[in-house]
Amino acid sequence: MKYLSRAYVYIIFYGDNLSINEFSNSLKLTPSNSGLNGEKGKYGAILKDTFWEYKMKETNALEELECSIKEMREIFEERIELITNYILEKNIQSKCHIVIKSQNNEDTGVLLDENFIAFLHKLKMQIEINIYIDAASSL
Repeated sequence: MKYLSRAYVYIIFYGDNLSINEFSNSLKLTPSNSGLNGEKGKYGAILKDTFWEYKMKETNALEELECSIKEMREIFEERIELITNYILEKNIQSKCHIVIKSQNNEDTGVLLDENFIAFLHKLKMQIEINIYIDAASSL
């Protein structure tokens, strides 16, 4: 049976003092998405914060999600000192999102290993895990 559930992980940095270009240049990374305080957002709401987002590609929600989490940690691991200095200097918030889109009553979950938990802690990062169940597939 083919595994149908999908998942992705992303991190977001946000706050009034965030400069998208300055942050991107210091990290030598291009965000997947960004927005400025006061702009109209993707879903029509006015943004309350400037944000910088880095999203990993969507994968299956089984073993590939854990690989994406590890890959994201590896991308940012060498930049932790730059990020923490920027966060403290500019009073920026950060959050990690894990999104699982469950289908076909599949058993979904995510493993957060000690390396990833330490990574989140170093960045004083909150974590939000959302599991969306496709109602049509569970009938």
